[in-house]
Amino acid sequence: RAKLALAWTLVVLGLSSSWSEDLPPRDSRDVNAPEVVFAAEFAVGELQKLSDSGIYRSLSLSSIRAASSQEGVFHHNTFLTVELACPHFRSGHATDTYDVMVMRHLEDGTYSFAIDEFPEMDEDAIEEFWIEKVEEHRRYREETFRQMELDIAVHRSGEGAASKESSTDELASMTAEGLLHVLSHDSDAARREAALDVIEGRWEQAKQGEHGELSHLKTSMLHEIASNPTVADQRKLAAEEIIKARARLLDSSLRSEL
Repeated sequence: RAKLALAWTLVVLGLSSSWSEDLPPRDSRDVNAPEVVFAAEFAVGELQKLSDSGIYRSLSLSSIRAASSQEGVFHHNTFLTVELACPHFRSGHATDTYDVMVMRHLEDGTYSFAIDEFPEMDEDAIEEFWIEKVEEHRRYREETFRQMELDIAVHRSGEGAASKESSTDELASMTAEGLLHVLSHDSDAARREAALDVIEGRWEQAKQGEHGELSHLKTSMLHEIASNPTVADQRKLAAEEIIKARARLLDSSLRSEL
C-alpha cells in the first residue's frame, strides 16, 4: 500500500512539474490560516493510514513551517512544509520536516495528497507495532466468537425468557392477597422471587405516596409514633399500617422458606 502511495506521489509531483510553466505563480499563505491548517491535518490524517504495521498512527503534526497555494488544471493545490513529530523516526529525531501537497478537486471537491518522501521508521518499533496489530486481531477474533456464543445462548433461552416475562406481567396484575398466596403456596422458586419483586416495587411506590416520610423510618421509631398519645391519630394510623405491612411481608417470607 505504501509503495502504491509512493508511486502516486511521484506521478503527481511529476505532472505538477510538467504543468508548472502553464500555471499561475504560487501565492504565499499564512501558516495559521484555517484552510492551511485543515490541509495539513488532512495530509497527516491520510498519512497515518498508510503503514501496514500501523506505526504511522504515531505520527502527529508538530508545526507548519511554510505554505503556498496555486490553482492547477484539475485541482486547487496547497503546498506545505510541515514538521512531523514521532518517537519512532529512524533518524532518532523527535521531529522531521517534509514537503506535502494537498489537492482539492475543482469539480467534486474531493481531497488527496502527495508527499516528497515517506517517513522512515525504526525497525524495532515497526516490529513492535506488527506484534500489537496481530494481538489486536486475536483479541477482536476472540471477542467476535464470544459474542456469537452469547447470541446463540440468548436465542436458546428466548422461549424461557418470554415465558418469564408473561409470568411477571401476570403477577404485576395480582392483588396483594394473590401475591401472598404465591409466596406461601407456589412451588416455583423463580415465581416466588418474581412475586417478591412485585411487592418490593409496590412498596417503593407506596413510600413515595402519603406514607413517604414514615416509610423511611425504622420499625422501632414507627412503634414509638404509633404508641405515643400526643401524636395525631392520622399519623399514628399510618405508622401502624406500615408496621402491619412489614409484618405481613416478613411472615410470608418465612412461610415460603418453610
